[in-house]
This record gives sequence, C-alpha cells and structure tokens, in this order.
Amino acid sequence: MELELLFRLMHGFEAIKLLRHIGARLRLRYHINLQAIQMLGGSEDYYPESCDEDRFNQILLMGDGFYLMATGMRESQSWERFRQIPEAFRCIIAVHRTTGKKRLAGYYTMYPLTKKATEAILEHVIEGSRHLREEDICRTFSKFSSLYVSAVYGTDRFAQIATSHWLETAILDEKDRKSGFRYVFTRPTTSAGCAIFKRLTGRDSEHGTIETIDLDCDELRIRKDYMRQVRRLQNIGRRRR
Repeated sequence: MELELLFRLMHGFEAIKLLRHIGARLRLRYHINLQAIQMLGGSEDYYPESCDEDRFNQILLMGDGFYLMATGMRESQSWERFRQIPEAFRCIIAVHRTTGKKRLAGYYTMYPLTKKATEAILEHVIEGSRHLREEDICRTFSKFSSLYVSAVYGTDRFAQIATSHWLETAILDEKDRKSGFRYVFTRPTTSAGCAIFKRLTGRDSEHGTIETIDLDCDELRIRKDYMRQVRRLQNIGRRRR
C-alpha cells in the first residue's frame, strides 16, 4: 500500500530509480514468495535451471511439439540454435516439496541480439525467430543490443504462472545489469502469449506479429506488475497458512 501511494506521488523516472535501488531486495522477496504458487493447490515449487541436450530433447516433445509449432522452425534448425547458445534456453523445474522429485514443467527462450539484428526488427526486415541468422544472435549475454523472447511454455496453470514470472525476472535482471538496454521483442502465437504481452505493456497484440516492448516506456509498468504479483503470492500464502 505504501509503495502504491509512493508511485502516485512520483514521476515515472523517479519511481524507476527507486525500484532499481530496492531491486535486489525485492527480487529476494520475490524468489522466496514464488514458492506460494504451490499453495494454490499443488505440492511443488518452481525454479529456473539451465538447459542441456537431454532437457532440450524433452522441450521438443512437450505439448505435442509446441516449440516447433510456435517458432516455425524445423527440428534440425532448432538443434543448431540450441547448440549455438544453450544459455538462451531456460527450463522451469518443478520440485515436489515432500519427495524432492523433479520434473520439467516449462521453459522459455530468450535470445540476445546484435545491434544490426535489432535495427532489422525495428525496420520490419525480420519477422520471426526463424528468420534470425546465426550472426544475428550474440554468443553470450555479456554483450547484446536487445532481447528476443521466443517460445514460452508451461505444462499447466501453475507452471505457466511460474514460467511467466521467471521470464519477467530475467528481463528485469538484464535491464538492471546492462546500461542502454531498451528493446525486448516477441511474437505472440497463442492467446496466453497475447495476454502476457498486454499485461506487461497495456497494449493488444496481433497473433504472428513481432511486438516491441520498449523498456524506456514500459519498464515502470512491468516493475509495478512484478511487485503486484509478489503481493498476490504473499497474500495467498497468508490465507493458506
């Protein structure tokens, strides 16, 4: 409540500076309270982990081949992309709170793009992740111009919530880490993807069209949504205890 009142009194850029100042502490609270997702009706906690070849093979099989359908790539192209930069593929692992058993519950793909690729997307030359060439994607996240969010998938409602949150966390982490990082691109191919885009930007999107998230304009909204979800999970946890 206090933070909401503060937002009303502050101008946008001042609020962003405040959020960056408290960002590390906020993310710690967020990570802890993400566990409240399991209190919604499940018995699992969700954590992001790196993707190896075995897990990527599972990704290709999940959701009746959702990854290939969403990206429009052939399986051989997908493997080439994975081997080029495995770091772009993040798995969401569900861990059973009693048995400790793990399962792959979701994933998201986020490519670091070069300056040339960023300009090509802004000029509508590149129309989807399948059109990205090897030279358009940076080898690591240490240097990049923009991010391209490709396929995002969760096996069920709880996994979808967790995957969406960890993706949002990754974007905000990169924004805090890299000066001058402004654009996130995505091409929603499902109603769920369009809903996430609208929640983060307040704008409608068209299926199959690359959309631009301009962090210079949308960052404050994303960070406010981030805190709203933290409070939501905290409240759920209190009610269930």
